[in-house]
Amino acid sequence: MSVKLNILERLKALQHQPGREHLLGCSICPHFQVCGGISPTEPMFSCRELCPCTRGEPCNAVCPKHLSNFVRYLREIDGFDLNHLPRLNRLPSNDVAAYAPLIDRWNRRNAPLKTSTVAVPMRMLFSHRTGKSAFQSRDELLKRFLVSSNAQLVISGVDEDARVENYWGLARDAGIVASLKSLNPALVTVPNFSLLSNVPRHDNLANMKRIAIAWHELIEEGVPTALHVNARTERDWQRWSDFVREREEVEWISFEFGTGARVNHRGDWFAQQLCQMAQNAGRPLRIAIRGAMHLTALRESFERVLVIDSTPYHKTLHRQRACLTPTGEVRWRRGFTLSEQLLDDLLQHNLDLLIRA
Repeated sequence: MSVKLNILERLKALQHQPGREHLLGCSICPHFQVCGGISPTEPMFSCRELCPCTRGEPCNAVCPKHLSNFVRYLREIDGFDLNHLPRLNRLPSNDVAAYAPLIDRWNRRNAPLKTSTVAVPMRMLFSHRTGKSAFQSRDELLKRFLVSSNAQLVISGVDEDARVENYWGLARDAGIVASLKSLNPALVTVPNFSLLSNVPRHDNLANMKRIAIAWHELIEEGVPTALHVNARTERDWQRWSDFVREREEVEWISFEFGTGARVNHRGDWFAQQLCQMAQNAGRPLRIAIRGAMHLTALRESFERVLVIDSTPYHKTLHRQRACLTPTGEVRWRRGFTLSEQLLDDLLQHNLDLLIRA
């Protein structure tokens, strides 16, 4: 336990601390204008010291110490500048419900879930061995996930790093963009390529550009898509804010509050940055979020807030039943099922109650 706590404390020390002076080495970095520098509490000269190769470990980060790989990465994404992406026409607006339950499995069920909108993980829509599409039509997908055939389809790109990387490498090469279009989704949120604190900043900048490219490819194909605004520093937020303000084709953005942003002080800061982005956009902006947090502030700043919620399904898997208190709050009670009992009724109950609450 002590080792784990030490790792967590070091990761916390490596986080960018708003308001502090940036590292001394930042001022002489050729990428400082794009990056804006970082301000961790752990002493170091520059972010290059965060590369795993400095500790004698295998390095798979975007790191200028490995020049040939670094140049290959830059060529693959056409540099770190977001403005290199061509402008696109804005897609026609479509109405998307304010709540979408995330269904990521279909075991212990045999009846279609009755819901107006459903979200499914993007990782389940393609083979992680070949990258090829797992479904040929929207009807086939909804039937496999056991969801009513008239439900709106939302595809969520938030996932673990390894799954997200398979989208960039395998799935894009196998034509995932055209496959997603064939599913006729109401909205797709692009993969949330991570901005980690224990890697050189070049890795963060590359992942920001990959997010923008993934969004651009889907919008260009005519797929309604939310730009996932992963950011680590004030400069990152400023770059996304400028990108959104200058491009009317950005109607939706997305964000994930379920992991690092769940911590109170960080979550508050992220919510503040998101609301500032909406105010700076100069037009109505919509947001899709994973993790139902900061809803009051977000609803005041955004035209539409879509909550993609895994709670009803995951609570059902753990045999928990939603109940309402006299004050209207949702509470979960442990239930019991027989070894072969199906979960359709429990899932439908949990979903219906959460929508009413």
